[in-house]
Amino acid sequence: MKKWILGFLGLVVLLALAGFWWMRENPLRLYELTTRRALERAGLELRSFEASSGSLAYWTGGAGPTLVLLHGAGDQAGAFQGIAAPLLERYRLLIPDIPGHGESEPGEGTLPMSLMYGGIEEFVDALGGDQPPTLIGSSMGAWISMLYAHRHPERVARVIAINGGPLVGDRPDLSLTPADREAARELMAAIRDPSSPPAPDFLLDDIVERSAAGPMGRISAEVADLTAHLLEGKLGEVTVPVELVWGESDRLLSLAYAERMLAGLPRARLTTLPGCGHIPANECPEKLAATLTELLAEPPPGPTVDGAADAAEEDAMTGTDLLTHVVRGEGEPLLLLNGGMMTYASWEPLSSRLAERYRVVLCDLRGQLLSPGSAPEDLAGNVADLTALLDHLEIDSAHVIGTSYGGAVAVLMAALAPERVRSLIAITVGERTTGAQRESVEELRRLIRAGLAGGDKGEMHDHLVAEVYSSSYLDEHGE
Repeated sequence: MKKWILGFLGLVVLLALAGFWWMRENPLRLYELTTRRALERAGLELRSFEASSGSLAYWTGGAGPTLVLLHGAGDQAGAFQGIAAPLLERYRLLIPDIPGHGESEPGEGTLPMSLMYGGIEEFVDALGGDQPPTLIGSSMGAWISMLYAHRHPERVARVIAINGGPLVGDRPDLSLTPADREAARELMAAIRDPSSPPAPDFLLDDIVERSAAGPMGRISAEVADLTAHLLEGKLGEVTVPVELVWGESDRLLSLAYAERMLAGLPRARLTTLPGCGHIPANECPEKLAATLTELLAEPPPGPTVDGAADAAEEDAMTGTDLLTHVVRGEGEPLLLLNGGMMTYASWEPLSSRLAERYRVVLCDLRGQLLSPGSAPEDLAGNVADLTALLDHLEIDSAHVIGTSYGGAVAVLMAALAPERVRSLIAITVGERTTGAQRESVEELRRLIRAGLAGGDKGEMHDHLVAEVYSSSYLDEHGE
């Protein structure tokens, strides 16, 4: 009997050790299982909906006005387990796994925004109820919510965007698909409040392991499609009331990002959450639940007050003949011109610091990601676009800082229109191209064509990294 008891206890210990090992090796999977179990305990039922993207899993329960909750990229419906119970007391909840996430198909292949949005659009159209629902989105879920409201304003009561939206982000230096533990540590530090416990190494390692093959990596493979679904310069067309709920400690999409949206939206209100980072539903669910309950009990935000429309136009104006641009801060005008394969978001976080002293104008040159139309035939065409932009903004002259291709445009602008340039800083600008540079550009074009045809996109990435970064920088920060 004694041997049997000892053997049984030994088995229990072994099982406990195996369970502990599994939890350390699979913390993200454990997070998914426990949060989805919490949705079930809160009284929600798991169902499926057939969309063009494939079978879409969703949780539902409660009665009353409908709330559709959309999680962020790389997450799943369980992200809302901390706020589901209090909302169920007054509302009917629909919480889907966005296509390609959680238990929703497709389980492999790239995840273009068109596919993810399409599945959610069909889902909301079919199950949203007799009355327009309120869409509550976190991070990428806020982006999808805004797209739906932009396209179908008559089908939405209001949008609550939590630390997310349809504009270019302001932290291009952060990778959402970290390649190593330190990159994952940097990302986690940016999305969490500094007072939150740091992520342990075994969690960071799991994030790295999942980053390439998981939803984030699959989404990142469709950059062009993501860009096509931005609403840069179109926020004024979103007529649905929008509540902006923002964790103040978010350093991935900072409060400045929320203020850009607030300036561009006709009917919006900003509520901040102190001590919360990029994902308040995870980091401070009680605070978020209380805030949502209060906002939903209030009338939605009305039209902007006098003067806000002018600010919105200045902050997010895109016309058929104007460059896409944003304007931040007060003071002497400062025009920032980015490199050829960049967008104006590449100036962050520097531009936010400069906006503390200057009226900073950021724009994409024609032919870059966000501005309409094709690239001009020569640099003089870029100069003409910039002078037209300054005229539109009623700026007689500005300090100009340009880097790489933008630096070359800045130099020519100082030569052709010296009365418009107060001072000039040109960063990494060559007087002429060399044979080696031309060969590098041709090789890059070949790799881009190969990647678009289904080839190895990693070769294009490696080529760009080797050409753009110095060997000393790569030695210090890693590839």
